[in-house]
Amino acid sequence: MGDGHLSNVYNIKFIDANISNLEGLKNFLINNFKIRENSISIYSKKAKGRSFVLNINYALFGRVLYSLGAPKGNKTKQPFFVPQWIINSKKHSRMFLKALLEDEVTRIKIVKKNHCNSPQLKMAKQEIHLDNLRIFLGQVKNMIENHGVDCSDIPKKPGFKDGQKTKELYFNINRNKRNIINFKKQIGFYLNSEKIRKLNECCNILEKTLRPIINKKVVLKLREQGLSIRKIAKEMNTSSSTIHRIVKVS
Repeated sequence: MGDGHLSNVYNIKFIDANISNLEGLKNFLINNFKIRENSISIYSKKAKGRSFVLNINYALFGRVLYSLGAPKGNKTKQPFFVPQWIINSKKHSRMFLKALLEDEVTRIKIVKKNHCNSPQLKMAKQEIHLDNLRIFLGQVKNMIENHGVDCSDIPKKPGFKDGQKTKELYFNINRNKRNIINFKKQIGFYLNSEKIRKLNECCNILEKTLRPIINKKVVLKLREQGLSIRKIAKEMNTSSSTIHRIVKVS
C-alpha cells in the first residue's frame, strides 16, 4: 500500500532510492517467509534520478498478500481499505504503520534549533476514488491516534499532483515535542535506515530541550497563597515566563 506494487500476475516490486533499505527488506523476506534467493533480486532503475527495485517473482507469496488485503495493480485507479485484521490488532497495526509511514511520511528532522518539522502523510488517487482515499487515510490516522500520537485533520479540499491526473489528500503528525517523542516510542520505523537515523537525532534534541509538564492547579494555588511569579517558577523548576503565561490565561 506504500512503495510496493503487486501486479495482476502476483509479481511483487518494491522501489527505493537507497539500495540498503531494499537489501534489508530482502533479508527480512528470506528469513521470515522462506522465499528462495533465486526468486528475489535487486536491480537499478533510471527514471527521475536513480532508484532500485526489489523484485519478487513468487506468485504464491503474491496470492497470499492479495488474500490478506494487498491491492493489485495501479493503486491510484482503485479503492482499497486497511483490512480489519490489522485495525483490530495493536501489534499488527503498529507493524503496518511502521511500514507504510517509512514509505510515505516525510522525513522527521530538526528544522529550527530544537523544533522539528510537521511530518506529513500524503497520498494520491484518481478523482473518482477520492472518497475512498479519505476513508483510507482516516483509518490510518485513527490507528496512529490509537497508539497515543496526535494528528491533524484531513483537509476537505484535495490538491493536485503535478503531471498526473490524480488528486492528493494528506494529514500531519502534530509536531509538538512530546508527540514526536511518543511517535518514536509507540510506532517509529522498521527498515529505512536514513529515516530511523533522522528520527533518533531529532528525538535526542527534543528530549534534551523538553520542558517539564507544569501542573496548572498547583501554580494557581501557590499564586492564591501570595507567592510571586519568580518564587513559583523556582518552586516548579521552570521559567518565570511560563508561570506568567499560565497565570495570565487563567
